[in-house]
Amino acid sequence: MKYEINDIIKFTNGEYLVLDVLKHKRIYYLFLINNSEFENDTSIIKVVDDQFMYIKDDKEFKFIINKFFINAKEDILKIVA
Repeated sequence: MKYEINDIIKFTNGEYLVLDVLKHKRIYYLFLINNSEFENDTSIIKVVDDQFMYIKDDKEFKFIINKFFINAKEDILKIVA
């Protein structure tokens, strides 16, 4: 499955809005925020062969966090400047 920004993904604990997507080979990394009006939890999730999983490796997690920041660099500069 192809994931895109603004997609809604349903889990047992609620719906999440995709804020950003990184794709590396066959792996998707999704930056999600709870789509509920009253909750504001966020998550970064790894998707391999349409299976959702946590990122267990610290090096991999740090790499993905940095990539998400690079993707958002222009928006961050608009806010800071």
